[in-house]
Amino acid sequence: MAQPGDVRLINAGFWDIELHNYLSSSSGMHGYNYTSHPILPPSLPQTPWELEKSDTGLLDYFQSVAFNSLAAFGQDRQELRDILLRLALSNCSSASNAVLQATLAYSSLHRYGLKMEAAQLKLRAIQELESASQNGIDVVEGIQHMAAGMILCYFEIEDIDATSIQWLWYVCGSKHLMEAIDAADHPRATEFSIIGDWVDYHVVVGQFSIRHWHKMSLDDVYSQHYSSALAERPRVCQKKPIEGVASCSHEILRLLYELFKTTLKPSDPGYHTREYTQSLKSLGERIRGVQTNINSSRGAPQNDIEPHATVVELYKLASLIYLERVSSNFSGQSNMISSHAERAFQLLETIKDGQVPFPLFVLGCEAKTEGRRILILDLIEKAGKISRSRSLAGLHRMVQAAWTQDDLVEHDNDLDYVLKLDAIITSNNIIPTFA
Repeated sequence: MAQPGDVRLINAGFWDIELHNYLSSSSGMHGYNYTSHPILPPSLPQTPWELEKSDTGLLDYFQSVAFNSLAAFGQDRQELRDILLRLALSNCSSASNAVLQATLAYSSLHRYGLKMEAAQLKLRAIQELESASQNGIDVVEGIQHMAAGMILCYFEIEDIDATSIQWLWYVCGSKHLMEAIDAADHPRATEFSIIGDWVDYHVVVGQFSIRHWHKMSLDDVYSQHYSSALAERPRVCQKKPIEGVASCSHEILRLLYELFKTTLKPSDPGYHTREYTQSLKSLGERIRGVQTNINSSRGAPQNDIEPHATVVELYKLASLIYLERVSSNFSGQSNMISSHAERAFQLLETIKDGQVPFPLFVLGCEAKTEGRRILILDLIEKAGKISRSRSLAGLHRMVQAAWTQDDLVEHDNDLDYVLKLDAIITSNNIIPTFA
């Protein structure tokens, strides 16, 4: 039994505890698992002021844990995290402080849930954004606005009390700022490009959610007369629709956005026209033409494929399956869909985590065997352990709901594919994100 004089205080942060847990769980095991080793976060950037102790603790948590829930396409989450922290701590401006307060708010929410601290920090972030907008903004402040808006987007995604579409408001606000900024040849152009691609990724997957979530129309999403039963739209979020994602550096995301925007539902008068059929054929050819440097006939060993190439290929295959499904509107089997699904599931067996929600949902709807369903659930569980995001719990429920509906159908009948997705996605009280 320890004596009073034996008590020691240990100065340990979140990374130290993560490393301790890793070493404890690995004790007695032979070899070394580098893939699960906690990465030591870099030192915080030099700040122009002294941070409060509570703020330092929340930033430490964001650096070590919470940043993993920031979904990015083809981006290193650690690089994105470091850019956000530089933007938050670069100077004493309102725009910089908005990024800081948004980061602290999200970190507090992620760690403790929706307590008074998280709500107050979020309010401060919005106030700082409004203050920074009073006299116009330069390129750096514009990037900081975009970053703060996207972090607030994640706050709304994780806030269980959030109303239906608040996270989309922040995506839209960040996108409109992005379109207004000319960062060409600017010293911070690289940061602008990375944050811009982060925004565009959420615009694309948000369009998928809007397409199938029918608790309100797209016009309602952007309406100035939005239901008073829901929270008032923050003034930092503009009230106009997004034009497109032509600026996105990822070809597959540009094509996905076109797919979600242009495909019609069977009830549309143009659904059976020759022009529409030709447009779908052209879109399919362009999606198939996306290069990923992966053998098209079979999956490859994990060490032989760049992680980003695998992600792009999974989005490509999911896009082709979705295109075939919505253009024919059936849930049965075809040689083309079976071929795409076979390749996709081979690739899923090689990835380290399941942080590819859109492909997991589309491919999950194609999982007819117990083995494939277990693989999908395992990947969602792995992603959840890394990100600790509640949106993945929603993905888990939606995939299982799709399986139940498929299993309830008689063998000689067929489900309306679009109707099935509409019903499952609309069953969420909050419009789900597939980022």
